[in-house]
Amino acid sequence: MSLVMEDRTAQSLAIAFVVAIVLRLMPTLIVGGIPFWDPYLYLNIVRLNPNSVDTSGYFPYYHLFVLYFYKVTHIDPVTYIRFLPAFLNSLAVFAIYYAADFLWGSRRAGTRAALLFAITDITVLRQSYAVSEGLSLLFYAGLWLGMMGFVRRPERRYLILSMVMLYMLGATHGLPFALFFPTAILASILKGFRNRQLNVIAAASAIVFAFWLTQSYYSLFVMDYLRSFRELLVSTTVAAPSHVAGQYIVVPKSRAQFVAEHASTFIVASLAAICAVDLAFQVRSKRSFDPAKAVIFSAALVTSLFLATNMLMDMKCVVGGYASAYRAWLPLAQVLILLASKPLAMAENIHPRFGKLILACLFAACVASTLLFIENYVGEFPHLR
Repeated sequence: MSLVMEDRTAQSLAIAFVVAIVLRLMPTLIVGGIPFWDPYLYLNIVRLNPNSVDTSGYFPYYHLFVLYFYKVTHIDPVTYIRFLPAFLNSLAVFAIYYAADFLWGSRRAGTRAALLFAITDITVLRQSYAVSEGLSLLFYAGLWLGMMGFVRRPERRYLILSMVMLYMLGATHGLPFALFFPTAILASILKGFRNRQLNVIAAASAIVFAFWLTQSYYSLFVMDYLRSFRELLVSTTVAAPSHVAGQYIVVPKSRAQFVAEHASTFIVASLAAICAVDLAFQVRSKRSFDPAKAVIFSAALVTSLFLATNMLMDMKCVVGGYASAYRAWLPLAQVLILLASKPLAMAENIHPRFGKLILACLFAACVASTLLFIENYVGEFPHLR
């Protein structure tokens, strides 16, 4: 029986991985390029002087794949940057599976989380940033697994995994990495500072964060965000929320289109809210509250606050390198998916056939929503055709 379950799990993960790759390749295949501005910027930097790339103002691994693949293959970077990130980003399917399986103790929850990651619009288009944001989704999933693993099973490998993932996030993605320091602190508070592993994670996160603050480019990003936050407090300008709940620069043509394009986000967020409410009731009992669940619950609170702040910055036209709602979606996306996987895993327990029908409808709606969003988003970049 266990072998049959393992075979089914392997098949489900393989399907999720293939679906993830296909959806992530679609924007670049349709456009014929990369539907974001940033990759073209550092592609030109690499082309100008590949032997000595000036990465000042960027995080140290921002150009990593572009630079090294160009040096090894001598092929125009745009050729492989259109396809490689989709495969690298899709690897997070496996990491998110293990994280959900570990968190809820259910392979079914793991496979549901993997499929949600593969098809949700929040995560699909992030591959186009190559290292800086595409691969960071893999680092986020690895970080959740490392943090939850260490607080539940105090093994050195989990601590090492979480610290390596923290370092890589600081080296590739930037400011959202700073969220994990307050996340660990809040998780410790929820446990009344009685959990030694959570206290170690909080201290280690503070050390890694302090290390990156000593780097000039990182401190500049932090100062830029603080300046944006100060401007938010005094700004009276209110703009149309063009990409407040959506995380890109596409302006929806109507409210109905906006809802249709982001239906997968709304579905995931609604399911996650159900699980979050259940966890909130468990928080009252600090001693019996699972520390791994405390980590995810704290992450949900911190990342949601980060999103809300950036949404206000968008609405008040605050200008800044990180004053945009879409940046908050990256860490929040996987938290929502991990939370949403629990009610999805329980759907079949209500009624086997009816539960499967509900799951099929939900996943089909998510795929249709993401495809619609890709079509509209790509349509905004006719200059890349």
